[in-house]
Amino acid sequence: MKLKLLVLALSTVSFGWGQSADITESLYETYEKYKEPSLDKRRIKHHEIQPLLAKLKSDKRFKVKTVGHSIEGKSLSLVSIGSGETDVYLWSQMHGDEPTATQAIFDIFNFLKSDDFKEEKEEILGAG
Repeated sequence: MKLKLLVLALSTVSFGWGQSADITESLYETYEKYKEPSLDKRRIKHHEIQPLLAKLKSDKRFKVKTVGHSIEGKSLSLVSIGSGETDVYLWSQMHGDEPTATQAIFDIFNFLKSDDFKEEKEEILGAG
């Protein structure tokens, strides 16, 4: 499975996979470990996610590219990770005043970068 994450002008929706009660409970108990601390305000500005995208871009597991620009000229980014036949798209902040999904997606990025839950992440992201 290839996971492609579309990070728009501020940018992305919720994400889930079939999992046992054990992993669900473990993920819940460790959530604070993956929570992105820099996205702690009610409103998230485009310039606030740019350093986070730069960090992802420097991680060889992630592909970050500009796929367009908003009407205000702000970059629209696509973040991809994983391989496989199925693409999963997560999209946030189509409406700029709805930041919750953006925060959650950066939490997911932090989870994917961690050394935790290796088997589960290999299953989600594919071997390649």
